[in-house]
Amino acid sequence: MKTKIIIPFLILIFGFTSSCMKEDINPAEGIPNPIAALPVVHQVYKGEPLPLGPERLSGAKFTQGYVISDQESGNIPSNQVVIEYNWRGLNRGLVLFLEDNLASTFSTGDFLQLDLTNTTIERVNGTLGISGLTQNKIEKLEDPKELEAASVDIARLKANFSNFENTLVMVTADLIEFPEGGTTLAGRNYIIDGSGDSIAIYTDPSADFSDVRLAPSAGFRGIAYQGNDGIEIRLRNANDLIDPSGPIYSGYPEDFEFPDAGEKASYNMPAIDNLVTLATGEWRLFYAILGDIANRDRYVSGSQAVRMQQNLNFPIFLEMNYDLPNGASKVTFWYGSYFNDQSCTFQLEYSVDQGETWEIIGEPITDAHTFATSPIAKQASFLVDIQEPVRFRINKLGLGPSNGSTVRNGRLGIDDFAVYQSY
Repeated sequence: MKTKIIIPFLILIFGFTSSCMKEDINPAEGIPNPIAALPVVHQVYKGEPLPLGPERLSGAKFTQGYVISDQESGNIPSNQVVIEYNWRGLNRGLVLFLEDNLASTFSTGDFLQLDLTNTTIERVNGTLGISGLTQNKIEKLEDPKELEAASVDIARLKANFSNFENTLVMVTADLIEFPEGGTTLAGRNYIIDGSGDSIAIYTDPSADFSDVRLAPSAGFRGIAYQGNDGIEIRLRNANDLIDPSGPIYSGYPEDFEFPDAGEKASYNMPAIDNLVTLATGEWRLFYAILGDIANRDRYVSGSQAVRMQQNLNFPIFLEMNYDLPNGASKVTFWYGSYFNDQSCTFQLEYSVDQGETWEIIGEPITDAHTFATSPIAKQASFLVDIQEPVRFRINKLGLGPSNGSTVRNGRLGIDDFAVYQSY
């Protein structure tokens, strides 16, 4: 079983500082900048083909960008290379229309400088890019880089497509139609997310990863692309299908908003066997409560989260007291230390015999962080392959009292626990 810990952060569109690129005119010499940033080149396009060169770009002759397409996989036309670049907070991308044998010489992450003399920015078969480039007009600079995708919801992507076109994006979404067994990525499939909008993902049937099994739910990373068939996301290779899984169970994620925190305000309530009926079903909160203190409890959505006790020398549990009928392919949840408590050690476990025995999934987690470190919780994501009815629990290990050095056993916050069905 595969475990992946995802540390959320605000996705930043990447800036770049280099001796290769001068952004300002030298007022003493009056020499114009020879390099127009890619977003500047992008914005001169007004809907009709436009010749490029110094006369259009305030004296600039060159532009630069990082290759984000994968020329080997076959999911971008063989005569196209896609580049993007960030300049002063604007991230823009363009396609380079090239001869096939020239396009094949570039790799993801290459940093290119383009001579725009006698080239044209235009749409070719619906795709925005630069034509007229030849081998002697393209130089690889010594600064390769793998760019990260900008996480975006589908509604914002479509509403602001001109800002995202030909850049690397990632959408976490579900297929509109549940794929039958054996369905692959080949062709055009439509996905939908919490924004309520949908978009196509496209994989050319001749791409070398077109036979990869299509998952009902995943992070779909790729190039925001437009052609004759409209806008779509084109995955670059099989690695752009992130954490594939079945669909999320109805009613999940469990957000611990019901019942009110006062219903489980004590860590140990033996009179009710520490059982609480939450929105998804009955859970055991053994030495755990529903906490609702702002800037202390780790709620990600709403105003409540689970808080698990500190410094105990026996294990404590956040445990489902029911089975999910269709197995599981993925489990995610958010976590962090309560307020500024020390970290702790905890693990995800599962049971397929109604809680009689439990198996550990992945490795124990030890990196819960304080509010002083970051007010943003971390997300844990576990890929599993469980086909039978199953239940899960979080087991916070009983390491004893914290001593500030060898033992760390602070209070732990958990929120938005999600389970995805097998497929």
